[in-house]
Amino acid sequence: MLSRWYRSAQSKPYLPPCHVVTICHSICNPNLVSITMSRLGLFFCAPYALFIAACLGIVSTGNVDYQSQFTYLELPIAAQLALAHWLGLDRALEFISWPDAYGLFMTPAFILLYAAGASIERGLDRRRGLAGVID
Repeated sequence: MLSRWYRSAQSKPYLPPCHVVTICHSICNPNLVSITMSRLGLFFCAPYALFIAACLGIVSTGNVDYQSQFTYLELPIAAQLALAHWLGLDRALEFISWPDAYGLFMTPAFILLYAAGASIERGLDRRRGLAGVID
Protein backbone atom coordinates (compact mmCIF):
# COMPACT_ATOMS: atom_id res chain seq x y z
CA MET A 1 0.00 0.00 0.00
CA LEU A 2 1.36 3.41 -0.88
CA SER A 3 1.77 6.00 1.83
CA ARG A 4 -0.82 8.73 2.26
CA TRP A 5 1.63 11.47 1.25
CA TYR A 6 2.54 9.66 -1.96
CA ARG A 7 -1.10 9.14 -2.94
CA SER A 8 -2.13 12.69 -2.14
CA ALA A 9 0.78 14.26 -3.99
CA GLN A 10 -0.20 12.64 -7.30
CA SER A 11 -2.87 14.36 -9.38
CA LYS A 12 -3.40 11.28 -11.55
CA PRO A 13 -2.41 7.62 -11.26
CA TYR A 14 1.36 7.28 -11.36
CA LEU A 15 2.95 4.82 -13.79
CA PRO A 16 6.43 3.69 -12.75
CA PRO A 17 9.04 4.77 -15.31
CA CYS A 18 10.49 1.27 -15.70
CA HIS A 19 7.50 -0.29 -17.44
CA VAL A 20 6.02 -0.28 -20.90
CA VAL A 21 2.23 -0.52 -20.98
CA THR A 22 0.25 -1.55 -24.06
CA ILE A 23 -3.54 -1.48 -24.25
CA CYS A 24 -4.80 -4.45 -26.27
CA HIS A 25 -8.50 -3.79 -26.93
CA SER A 26 -10.65 -1.15 -28.57
CA ILE A 27 -12.04 1.81 -26.66
CA CYS A 28 -15.57 0.43 -27.07
CA ASN A 29 -14.66 -2.64 -25.04
CA PRO A 30 -15.07 -1.98 -21.31
CA ASN A 31 -12.81 -4.94 -20.47
CA LEU A 32 -9.49 -3.36 -21.35
CA VAL A 33 -6.44 -5.51 -20.87
CA SER A 34 -3.06 -3.97 -20.19
CA ILE A 35 0.21 -5.81 -20.69
CA THR A 36 3.14 -4.69 -18.61
CA MET A 37 6.59 -5.66 -19.84
CA SER A 38 9.84 -5.27 -18.00
CA ARG A 39 12.39 -3.02 -19.67
CA LEU A 40 15.21 -4.58 -17.67
CA GLY A 41 14.06 -8.05 -18.77
CA LEU A 42 14.14 -6.93 -22.39
CA PHE A 43 17.52 -5.28 -21.76
CA PHE A 44 18.88 -8.62 -20.50
CA CYS A 45 17.61 -10.39 -23.65
CA ALA A 46 18.98 -7.82 -26.12
CA PRO A 47 22.74 -8.66 -25.90
CA TYR A 48 22.02 -12.36 -26.32
CA ALA A 49 19.82 -11.67 -29.36
CA LEU A 50 22.51 -9.41 -30.86
CA PHE A 51 25.16 -12.07 -30.25
CA ILE A 52 23.01 -14.67 -32.01
CA ALA A 53 22.40 -12.31 -34.93
CA ALA A 54 26.13 -11.55 -35.22
CA CYS A 55 27.07 -15.25 -35.25
CA LEU A 56 24.42 -16.09 -37.84
CA GLY A 57 25.48 -13.07 -39.91
CA ILE A 58 29.10 -14.23 -39.96
CA VAL A 59 28.04 -17.72 -41.05
CA SER A 60 25.70 -16.43 -43.75
CA THR A 61 28.38 -14.29 -45.42
CA GLY A 62 30.12 -17.44 -46.61
CA ASN A 63 33.63 -16.10 -45.97
CA VAL A 64 34.43 -18.74 -43.33
CA ASP A 65 35.35 -22.39 -43.74
CA TYR A 66 33.27 -25.33 -42.51
CA GLN A 67 34.92 -25.62 -39.08
CA SER A 68 34.46 -21.89 -38.44
CA GLN A 69 30.83 -22.10 -39.51
CA PHE A 70 30.30 -24.93 -37.02
CA THR A 71 31.99 -22.89 -34.28
CA TYR A 72 29.94 -19.76 -34.99
CA LEU A 73 26.71 -21.78 -35.07
CA GLU A 74 27.62 -23.48 -31.80
CA LEU A 75 28.69 -20.35 -29.88
CA PRO A 76 25.21 -19.01 -28.98
CA ILE A 77 24.13 -22.35 -27.52
CA ALA A 78 27.47 -23.61 -26.21
CA ALA A 79 26.54 -23.22 -22.53
CA GLN A 80 23.27 -25.08 -23.05
CA LEU A 81 25.07 -27.84 -24.98
CA ALA A 82 27.61 -28.15 -22.16
CA LEU A 83 24.75 -28.50 -19.67
CA ALA A 84 23.12 -31.18 -21.85
CA HIS A 85 26.47 -33.00 -22.07
CA TRP A 86 26.88 -32.79 -18.28
CA LEU A 87 23.37 -34.25 -17.85
CA GLY A 88 24.23 -37.12 -20.21
CA LEU A 89 21.89 -36.15 -23.04
CA ASP A 90 24.50 -36.46 -25.81
CA ARG A 91 22.79 -39.35 -27.60
CA ALA A 92 19.47 -37.48 -27.63
CA LEU A 93 21.10 -34.48 -29.30
CA GLU A 94 22.93 -36.36 -32.07
CA PHE A 95 20.18 -36.05 -34.66
CA ILE A 96 18.86 -32.56 -33.90
CA SER A 97 19.31 -30.01 -36.69
CA TRP A 98 20.62 -26.49 -36.01
CA PRO A 99 17.20 -24.79 -36.23
CA ASP A 100 15.74 -27.38 -33.85
CA ALA A 101 18.67 -27.00 -31.46
CA TYR A 102 18.31 -23.22 -31.50
CA GLY A 103 14.59 -23.48 -30.77
CA LEU A 104 15.17 -26.06 -28.05
CA PHE A 105 17.93 -24.18 -26.25
CA MET A 106 17.39 -20.48 -26.95
CA THR A 107 13.73 -20.29 -25.97
CA PRO A 108 14.38 -21.27 -22.32
CA ALA A 109 17.45 -19.01 -22.30
CA PHE A 110 15.37 -16.00 -23.36
CA ILE A 111 12.69 -16.88 -20.81
CA LEU A 112 15.27 -17.13 -18.02
CA LEU A 113 17.00 -13.89 -19.03
CA TYR A 114 13.69 -12.02 -19.17
CA ALA A 115 12.56 -13.50 -15.84
CA ALA A 116 15.83 -12.53 -14.17
CA GLY A 117 15.59 -8.97 -15.44
CA ALA A 118 11.92 -8.67 -14.50
CA SER A 119 12.51 -9.99 -10.99
CA ILE A 120 15.44 -7.62 -10.44
CA GLU A 121 13.35 -4.71 -11.73
CA ARG A 122 10.44 -5.69 -9.49
CA GLY A 123 12.78 -5.83 -6.49
CA LEU A 124 14.18 -2.40 -7.32
CA ASP A 125 10.68 -0.97 -7.70
CA ARG A 126 9.67 -2.39 -4.31
CA ARG A 127 12.81 -1.00 -2.75
CA ARG A 128 12.05 2.47 -4.13
CA GLY A 129 8.41 2.16 -3.09
CA LEU A 130 7.01 2.37 -6.62
CA ALA A 131 5.39 -1.06 -6.84
CA GLY A 132 2.10 -1.76 -5.17
CA VAL A 133 2.11 -4.23 -2.33
CA ILE A 134 -0.38 -7.09 -2.51
CA ASP A 135 -2.44 -7.23 0.67
